[in-house]
Amino acid sequence: MVLCISVVLQAQTCKTIANLTAGGLKLKMTSSELNTVTKLTLSGTMDARDFKTINQDMPALAEIDLTNIIIAEYTGNDVEDYYETITYPANTIPKWSLAGKKSLTSIALPISITSIGTSAFDGCINLTSFNLPPSLTKIEERAFHACGLTSITIPSSVTSVGDGVFDNCQNMTSVNLPTSIISIGNCAFAACINLPSINLPSSVTTIGESAFEGCTGLTSVNIPNSVITIEKLAFAYCTGLTSVTIPNSVTTIEFEAFYYCTSLESINIPASVTSIGYFAFFKCTDLITVDPENFYYSSLDGVLFNKDKTELIQCPVYKMDNYTIPSSVKTINKGAFLDCKFLTSVTIPNSVITIGESAFYNCIGLISITIPNSVTTIENYSFYNCIGLTSVTIPNSVVMIGNQAFFCCFNLTSVNIPASVTSIGDYAFANCKQLTSIYAYPSIPIALLSNSFVFDSDIKNTCNLNVPAGSLDLYKSANVWRDFSKIGIITSTGKEFKNEAITVSPNPAKDVITVNARKGIVSIYNSNGKLEITQSLEENKQVNISSLPSGMYVVVVNGESFKMIKE
Repeated sequence: MVLCISVVLQAQTCKTIANLTAGGLKLKMTSSELNTVTKLTLSGTMDARDFKTINQDMPALAEIDLTNIIIAEYTGNDVEDYYETITYPANTIPKWSLAGKKSLTSIALPISITSIGTSAFDGCINLTSFNLPPSLTKIEERAFHACGLTSITIPSSVTSVGDGVFDNCQNMTSVNLPTSIISIGNCAFAACINLPSINLPSSVTTIGESAFEGCTGLTSVNIPNSVITIEKLAFAYCTGLTSVTIPNSVTTIEFEAFYYCTSLESINIPASVTSIGYFAFFKCTDLITVDPENFYYSSLDGVLFNKDKTELIQCPVYKMDNYTIPSSVKTINKGAFLDCKFLTSVTIPNSVITIGESAFYNCIGLISITIPNSVTTIENYSFYNCIGLTSVTIPNSVVMIGNQAFFCCFNLTSVNIPASVTSIGDYAFANCKQLTSIYAYPSIPIALLSNSFVFDSDIKNTCNLNVPAGSLDLYKSANVWRDFSKIGIITSTGKEFKNEAITVSPNPAKDVITVNARKGIVSIYNSNGKLEITQSLEENKQVNISSLPSGMYVVVVNGESFKMIKE
């Protein structure tokens, strides 16, 4: 044993062991040495059992020199104290072997190793730098996760950087990637917050999911011409990133690829890109350059469309107060206007068929919305937390209202559910505590489960539930609907009854009424809810009511109900 004096005048205990045999490290040291040795130099052969000794039995160990070590294969269940027998391959730093060893400050790896195992150095927060030997061909997932590394040079023998290899290495400022690297794994450099730039070699074909997510210090990145897909969340939360050039090789930008890159001032989307995922540029600025072959970008309002403007992909401008969607648009993409907090109104044209999931999520300034009668589905979370909304008119074209579609619309006072709706998702109108009136037009109540919490229980004693004439008893016995204490019949009065293109006249009427509607069914109920007349509008738009006794009736046209006086 040799006593060394360090530069900070603290005692350093060094131990050198030559000709080590696999599994024999613990026997070569006294209990005192195990507890006090700070620097260990080994030569010979070792296996996973010896790494366990280093990690668990040597609390003061800071420096390790394994340059002249051969790592032998070992099979057993005593290394990880696991009931299954595990094989630890030769020439590999065993998985989890030095994980969590906070005392470790430096290590010289064996010159013969070919692989570093999963999470081998995970959490070694004081390990700042070391050399990877040229024999190395593989670095497995999370090998250096949350280490204190400040820089790393990867040898040209390595072809891939595995999932999470340098994830959360917050001190890392420099990475040298060789031209042998083909793929950057998922979360490979995620949360390397002090990494200012990355030079990806032209050999890279794949940038994995969340590869650089949360690299807040990253200001620039070059994406080589070899890359085809920028995976989801690849550069999400890179808040320091100011510009990105996407090469002509890229065909797909996955969802949230540049999510929350708040400093992004310029991004070029080439003609090769045919698919852009939802939230791809969420919270980015409005300075985007787009090759018009596949996409159209409106620089005035910051809205990104596909080439023929049939698909509204994203609106990355968040100071917009109103917007009119072009009449060519058929689809509003998932999350297209998500978090546009200053948006007070939006005009949706009759061309739109689909309002995507979370399309207007958290648009807290949105006061009113008119959904056109071309829309068939209001998808999940479409108007989630639109706390400014006071009323919503849902057209007769809608057949499904998704989960939490209007969740937390605190100021919503009334809502109509047209006869076309056959499904309402869980929590669709939950937390809408100001609801005072609900107009449910389906003649047969929509089936709801008690645990679907479509409506808040708080409103069921105060909110008026209005249902079609003739369906009153059905609603009073249907699950969830029967919980409302105020259930009445939908009525409307006036000389002419109108609902968009529908009119019924005259009123009062004597012998005949005329129903102006393109098609559908007209039904007439007496004051007791009994069906008196039903007729297809395709056959005749005039309804003979001469046989009816004088009195008050309810006319139902395609689920819309109105009062009528028969003279």
